[in-house]
Amino acid sequence: MSASHTDISSASRSNPSARSPFAFALLALFAACSGSGSGGNSPVFVGDLLPPRLTAAVQNRAVDPQGATIDLVFDEPMDAASVEDVAHYTASNGALPLWAALLANGMQLRVSFDAAVLPGVTTLEVDGVLDLAGNPSAPVAYFPITSDDLEPPLVVTAAATALPGASNDSIELAFDDDLVPEDATDLSRFYFEHPLGTFVQLDDASIEYEPERRTIVITFPCDDLDGIHLQTGVAWSLSIDELRDLGGNELAPGADMTGIVTGDSDAPVILGTTQNLGVDPGGHVVDVSFSEMLGADFADAMAVWTASSGQSILDATLLWPGDVVRLRFDGALVPGDDTLALENVFDLAGNQLVAVPAQEITPADVMAPTILAATATAVSGFENDVLTCRFSEPVMLSDATDLAKFSLFQGTEVDLAGSIISYDAGLRTVTITLVEVDLATGSICALLCDSVRDIAGNPVAAGSGQFVVVAGDSVAPTTVTAQQNTLFDPFGYTIDIAFDEPVVLDPAPTFTASGGITPIASQVIGDSTGIRLVFAVQLVPGSSAIQIAGLRDPAGNAASTATTAITSTDVTGPSLSAASATTLSGVANDRVIATFDQQVSGSEAVDASHWTLESPIGTAVPLASAAFVHDPATRTVTMTLPLNADLTTGATFLLVANDIHDVSGNPLGATPSVSGTVTGDSTIPTVVVADRNQTADPGNRTVDVTFSEAVTAATSQIAANFDVSGTPNTQSATLLLDGRTVRLYTTAAITPGTTTIAISNVRDLASNLMATVASVAIAN
Repeated sequence: MSASHTDISSASRSNPSARSPFAFALLALFAACSGSGSGGNSPVFVGDLLPPRLTAAVQNRAVDPQGATIDLVFDEPMDAASVEDVAHYTASNGALPLWAALLANGMQLRVSFDAAVLPGVTTLEVDGVLDLAGNPSAPVAYFPITSDDLEPPLVVTAAATALPGASNDSIELAFDDDLVPEDATDLSRFYFEHPLGTFVQLDDASIEYEPERRTIVITFPCDDLDGIHLQTGVAWSLSIDELRDLGGNELAPGADMTGIVTGDSDAPVILGTTQNLGVDPGGHVVDVSFSEMLGADFADAMAVWTASSGQSILDATLLWPGDVVRLRFDGALVPGDDTLALENVFDLAGNQLVAVPAQEITPADVMAPTILAATATAVSGFENDVLTCRFSEPVMLSDATDLAKFSLFQGTEVDLAGSIISYDAGLRTVTITLVEVDLATGSICALLCDSVRDIAGNPVAAGSGQFVVVAGDSVAPTTVTAQQNTLFDPFGYTIDIAFDEPVVLDPAPTFTASGGITPIASQVIGDSTGIRLVFAVQLVPGSSAIQIAGLRDPAGNAASTATTAITSTDVTGPSLSAASATTLSGVANDRVIATFDQQVSGSEAVDASHWTLESPIGTAVPLASAAFVHDPATRTVTMTLPLNADLTTGATFLLVANDIHDVSGNPLGATPSVSGTVTGDSTIPTVVVADRNQTADPGNRTVDVTFSEAVTAATSQIAANFDVSGTPNTQSATLLLDGRTVRLYTTAAITPGTTTIAISNVRDLASNLMATVASVAIAN
């Protein structure tokens, strides 16, 4: 028996269970063929024909802690040359075999890969290795890999650390074993709370596994000013899911970690507070810089910041990278004048700034402002001349709008009280609109300013100013119209003169109307573009003019002497709107009153030649001796009729006006006449007494009959209207000068107490007929 046969037989005997039923059948066949034959041949032994079989693949972490080495165990000794050929081994995870070595027992092979092979995950494919008999192994695919390491990994240390700055706070975990890198860098396996009960999203965090230190470091992100910032002294917790070591052992369930954040415990401090004129030339913006980055929630809170002069904060912005806060107020913060108070400011780690009650503001500018230009402009009109002063840089609004800081000189100092002052920060220009004073074009003035500060608090040099020549209005005023103002003065004594710009009465100009008439009063009206003149006589438009000399505008421009015709806005002639005729008891006192619808010329209205009266209509009433009175207040003309021009109550009348004009010179309109009925005295005359007049006639033949009012001569001088009783007859009747006494002459002597008189048919001047009196006793 050869040695090889002996090895196979002994291997088979030593491990009978390693043989398959097929192998036992082959052994029986070989035994049958080895017996003595009839030919007397010696026995024949058949050799090892069974293929080797892989029984185990064990990750050997004792030899290789990195998990890249596997020990393969076969069921029989293997051919070294064959099994040490790495081409026969393929790992399912793509790891490449680097070397293979058959160990001393001949049945165990150690293969090392260029990467870890993870038990439970990675499988092995082995193909074509030979045993010592040259039998190739059957192809093996997906052969599972186990490990000699069965202990799960443990967390040795865990710490959460807050560091000054952003994107640097971290959690660091140290393990007692090497971890699967894919597991160790998969953020989805970690659940973090900070503070306890508050889940922190880790999707944007960075994670790094350091195999040499067996350490996982999770660093929290910070994109601009948003991010995760650990707070020193605040509790945290971390849970990990399905984290494996290189032996495939998972972290024990319930391996949650808790702790308190350590690290940065230094409070931030202010490095400086600077007025930022680059962002806002008006000085409303200051930048506060800190020793480290701040928490945006605290830095942006406007209630944190207070200005000493009461300026209200409009917004607070934390600038990247987070150590500067830009503040904008509704007013300028002036270095040297204003300070800034702040509290409740925290850094990213939650450390609170010590409250600052009065933080000084550093100016960005140390240069004093200067006056670049000044102007003085006379503007047409009053109280509107303008001074301007432009500075070399923006100045403080409170200074730029303080009249007390500016002075104007024209020989002496001009009082600027009441003037309007404004400041245009964009143009760096102060504008003063003068009140109570007007500048003369071409005159020279000096504009000075004192203690005006720029936004950084630097004052302009004392006595700063400029001499300027007044520019602006150089056009003299001209007359536009001279109009009779019948709305203001319906009597026609007032003339309003309009100019193309405001004018002044100092020095006083002269106004002379046609005929050398001068006004008794003058005043500036409206917006000073008009002058109202009042005369003692009516000036009739169309026939009068006004000469104006010595007129000036507020800028001192003198107008040439000019004459302007007087016009009127009234183009409608007057009308006789009403008339009345009234009888009165007595002589030379009947009255006619005419009313016009507007003021008329007084001289024409009292001229009898301009009137015609008929009463009754068709019968002319003489007016030549009538008394005329014009009342401008009531626009009436009253005519008192003369002797022997008596009206009759109830009679018709017609009053006609002609060639009468209104105060604007317009002739009578369409209604020059009024008709009506005479009203007035309707009382009948009565007999008062009948006296024997012995003084006029000692012969007792004269009787004086006195009536209650004047009577007409036509009716009172008829002897038949006086019937004397008895023998005497009325020889004649004469109306005496008093108009109410009739003297009777009888044919015989009258006996008082015996003789009576019957009187009838006598009328008064209003033509009222007396009642017949049958018997009037004659007194002594």
